[in-house]
Amino acid sequence: MVKAIENHFIPVFIANNQLGKDAATLKRFNEPAWNYQVVRFLDANGADLVPRKDGVWTAKPLAQRMIAALEKAGRKTPPELKSLAGIKAAMTERAAFAQYCFWTGEMKLGQIEGVVTTEAGFYDGHEVTLVEFDPGVLPFDELVKKATAVQCADRVYVSTEDQKILAKKAGHQQVSELQAGYRAAPDSDQKKQLQGTPFAKLELTLKQATKANAYARSQPAIAQKYLTPEQVKRLR
Repeated sequence: MVKAIENHFIPVFIANNQLGKDAATLKRFNEPAWNYQVVRFLDANGADLVPRKDGVWTAKPLAQRMIAALEKAGRKTPPELKSLAGIKAAMTERAAFAQYCFWTGEMKLGQIEGVVTTEAGFYDGHEVTLVEFDPGVLPFDELVKKATAVQCADRVYVSTEDQKILAKKAGHQQVSELQAGYRAAPDSDQKKQLQGTPFAKLELTLKQATKANAYARSQPAIAQKYLTPEQVKRLR
């Protein structure tokens, strides 16, 4: 949140109940000297990009207003800000893949273009990798083929009937439904490839963590492509 503000806005703090320039600024924008904190988004001429609103004091609604202001100004919204606002970049689907080791599953499946996030877990007596993917980029039958090619699809657990049809189309025979018995692995087993690397010290979005985990040890230069410029600087 702080980096998004620093990179895409010019933050200005105006104090309440102060004389001088602070008081003059409050008067200019019709803000009472005693009010609670208000965040306003202004253009270069001092006009509101989005309507004034008070009582916005938590990250998610603030991020949503930041996005609205950027859109009004014709600016691109950084992916990490969308994540804070709870906005998914695309309509995604979920499925789980069984393999001999979910540490490997998260790494190899995370490298596939179109895979958005991964999670290590357990299901049906197997270690599995729960995958969230964008079917507009990666049709499910292609995901099954690619997961099979990297030996991470001993079994496929689907969340829709369409996925089951596509998995069979891809030639996979061990296909069944993903039901309520799934449970995530402990935190110590999540994103194992990141542990002990400089990437582990960064605050990452779920997608960033997935992609960094996929490449941190084998191709760190690719992992860095999913970071913001500020995050890359912190690696040095």
